Formats: sequence, C-alpha cells, structure tokens
Amino acid sequence: MHHHHIDRFAHLDSAVHRLDARGKLLAALTYTVILISFDRYAVAVLAPMAIGPAAMFALAGVPLWFALRRAVFLTPFIATIAILSPLADHSVHAVAFGPWAFQVSGGWLTAADVTVKFFLGVVALT
Repeated sequence: MHHHHIDRFAHLDSAVHRLDARGKLLAALTYTVILISFDRYAVAVLAPMAIGPAAMFALAGVPLWFALRRAVFLTPFIATIAILSPLADHSVHAVAFGPWAFQVSGGWLTAADVTVKFFLGVVALT
C-alpha cells in the first residue's frame, strides 16, 4: 500500500515543516484539550479556534482543502451523533446573533457544537 496521499506535502520546506514532530504533536494535543473544554452550548465562541489551524496551513504552504477532504470523509460517523443530539436534549437556550435573539433547543446547539469541534479537531490533527 502506497502512502503517497499522506506524504504529498511532506517534502515542502517551511517553518512548520522544520518544527520537531514531538512539538507539533504536543501542540495538537493541547489544542484538542482546549477545544473540547468549551461548553457544549457555546458554539459561537469556537469561531476564533479556527485561526490556529488555518495559520499553520498557511505557514506550511499546505492547502486547507487537504485537511477538509479528510474531515468530509469522516463526516458520516459524526453526523450520526449530531442527528441524534436533538432527540436527547430538549432544554431551551437563548441565542443571540447580532440584533436577532431567539430560543433554540439544546440538542441543536449540541449537534452544532459536536460538528464544529469535530471539523476543527480533524483539521488541527492533519
């Protein structure tokens, strides 16, 4: 079995590529711990967490589609959890989007939270 699809961008020379692999692993684990520590109903606060992985991909010269394709490939597994979340949590939460405020079921917030954390985690690990 060839691993060309994994090592496609390994030959590049950038500041990120020259970092020690143990440091990158520690950074990815730290990022993951911080990512999962956010409250499951606070989906909007996860937006700034996308800056770190996006910056690493930009510094490394690796296109973001490379990681997003892997995340999309794994989507059916996380989609099952996300689809079932609204059935399990019926608590009501107030959500504000700029001038708009409305009530949302906690299950839908949990589904969005699980999906966003999944995508951010897979992109960071890639």
